[in-house]
Amino acid sequence: MYSGNAKRIWGLAALLMVAGMAQVARAAVLGTAVTYQGLLQDAGVNVNGNVNFEFRLFDDVLAGIQVGNTHISTETVADGLFTAIVDFSVNPYTSAQSLWIEVTVGGQALA
Repeated sequence: MYSGNAKRIWGLAALLMVAGMAQVARAAVLGTAVTYQGLLQDAGVNVNGNVNFEFRLFDDVLAGIQVGNTHISTETVADGLFTAIVDFSVNPYTSAQSLWIEVTVGGQALA
């Protein structure tokens, strides 16, 4: 059996260990990939099948400069829903700047 002081010491040690682990988790560096989810329809009908996408990142909504590389991928779309892991090969998350993603399907930029 531990005395009251020993229990407090072990409790404090456990608390410090958890606090230290949280500090390490906060220090993790963000990667260059993002998860993009969407609903794809053609003339109001949900799309099904493999679809070729192009994703581009811009620093302005209308007259922006492209940030990073164009990401090209084929995604499986089921009942209109898809999830893509998009990697622009740069870390654009270094400032409070707003960024916009342009999604293109079959050469047509989506609205």
